[in-house]
Amino acid sequence: MSIPAADSDSIHNEIDKSANHNLTIGLAQTFLWGIGESTNMFYAMVPAYMLAIGSSKTLTQIMTVSFTSLTFLQLFGSWLGSGRARLKKCSLWWTMFGIVWICYGTASYFFWDSLPVHAWMVIFMANCYLILFIMHLGVPSWTGIIVENIPKQKRGKMAGIRSLGIGGGGLLGALLIVPYLKSLPSPSNFHLGFVIGGCLFIASALSMQLFKDKAALMPNIRKSTRVFATGKILASNFNFRVFMIFMAMLVVAQNLTPMIIAYGKDAFSYQPYELAYFTFSFYLGTIALGSLLPVLADRFGFRLIAILYAFIYFLVFLLLILFPGNRLAPFFAYGLFGGNWMIGGAVFPNLGSELAENVKPAKIVAVGATMLMPASLVIAPLAGKMVDVYGTESYLAVFVAGVILSACAAIGFMLVLPEPRSGRELYIRIRQM
Repeated sequence: MSIPAADSDSIHNEIDKSANHNLTIGLAQTFLWGIGESTNMFYAMVPAYMLAIGSSKTLTQIMTVSFTSLTFLQLFGSWLGSGRARLKKCSLWWTMFGIVWICYGTASYFFWDSLPVHAWMVIFMANCYLILFIMHLGVPSWTGIIVENIPKQKRGKMAGIRSLGIGGGGLLGALLIVPYLKSLPSPSNFHLGFVIGGCLFIASALSMQLFKDKAALMPNIRKSTRVFATGKILASNFNFRVFMIFMAMLVVAQNLTPMIIAYGKDAFSYQPYELAYFTFSFYLGTIALGSLLPVLADRFGFRLIAILYAFIYFLVFLLLILFPGNRLAPFFAYGLFGGNWMIGGAVFPNLGSELAENVKPAKIVAVGATMLMPASLVIAPLAGKMVDVYGTESYLAVFVAGVILSACAAIGFMLVLPEPRSGRELYIRIRQM
């Protein structure tokens, strides 16, 4: 049964009333997820695991960039995840996500010696692609649910709370997992960790059911805009085009950050248990930066957060350039990346939805992320190939590229992109492109 348009105001009131409840559920859900990610985080443990079992830098980068290469699946996820039952669909998808981790972890833990390492490498990569398939189906809808069910003046707070949950849970998991990694031989420690993480992902997915999706009752919830029509609407929006240009630079820079782990392993010969400290630093950075900076958006808007997002990536790569012989520098850089990862996750849907208010957040995430996909599909694997061919010295070129890209994005957000809440540019106004 459809809801009359006149009821829109009452639904918005219900969204306001349930905001604090949803903030609490958001904290609990991400806390459980963070504990699970301390063993299964794609950008940390996947490259660490692949390197530990003998993968090349090129293959590791190809696997890492696959996170981006399958982004087009979000186009289907934004459609499948629509409607009033979208919350149940999200919970189901993320439950499947945990189950896949458990299956691989269990099989590899008990039968590792039954197959050669290269066979397990193939199985693990296939497992990762299945995980990413499920993930990309669930991301747009869950992001849309979060954005639509939190009033604009509290969205920065929600982003900060979710970062606090992810960081706090991840830090707790890292504190428990580091001694565990020391006590078990590699790669059995990774395999058991995958099982533990998968169980926590399932618990987190089930907690989503407690979220109050009042926005699903809005009259236009069943109106579906075709993918190409959505892309045309976004492409015709000048400010959104500007936003996407600079986001593309940051996507490329972000896809270079997994090289930090490989750099630490090559330059400082980190032991397997030391690689787990990357996860620890990631979540410490999430708490220190990701939980604090997004809150500023409630007062100053998400454009400021986008500027800070680009500037932090600039610092990540600059730190590695300035302190090449410092054994702790990769951990500090990865900690900054950890805080920035969650900030970026808040900037894209929130600033994007404010720049294109006539498009649903789930559609913006799906179509926008697909538009950004080509930006990293070539450059990131080439970075891994360059290191394989030219050795440790070539990491400097990778980090310089990261500095240049992030600096250009920061300047672009600062000088060109308007603040959508005020409609004013800070310095320069460009009327045509």
